[in-house]
Amino acid sequence: MSSRQRVVKFGVAIPSALAEELEKAMKLQGYASRSQLVAEALRLYLTQISSLLGEGTVVGVIVVVYNHDVKGAEDKLTDVQHKYLDTIIAATHIHLTRELCMIAIAVKGDVKTVNELVKELRNIRGVLHVTPHLISLETLDSGKGRGVCQSC
Repeated sequence: MSSRQRVVKFGVAIPSALAEELEKAMKLQGYASRSQLVAEALRLYLTQISSLLGEGTVVGVIVVVYNHDVKGAEDKLTDVQHKYLDTIIAATHIHLTRELCMIAIAVKGDVKTVNELVKELRNIRGVLHVTPHLISLETLDSGKGRGVCQSC
């Protein structure tokens, strides 16, 4: 078997402004190609969401950026948060610009429930960005995680 992985080509349509940012990042960071940059970005994304792919309990923060000028966005965000009262520990609203707001939602719960919450947040009209930053509670409890406080 070859030491090189099989490469799969596929097309991706993105807004022109994002394509321009991609080109700029590619040059600034010294990537040899768009493919190399996109592959690294996808690996990072999969690493970030890996906690959502397992089982058990996760803890962390879900960061949501949305345009508050989109009619109904704030009401729908509030409704979804109320639906997950048993999972959401706290939420903080931050004003970014006149149009954009961010919510940092602290969560603790079953990975499947948190995953459903993330999906619902992503499907709200006006939501621009949803990023879960989650850690498996089982990993922390077993002391497998880096930097775990042994005396806590």
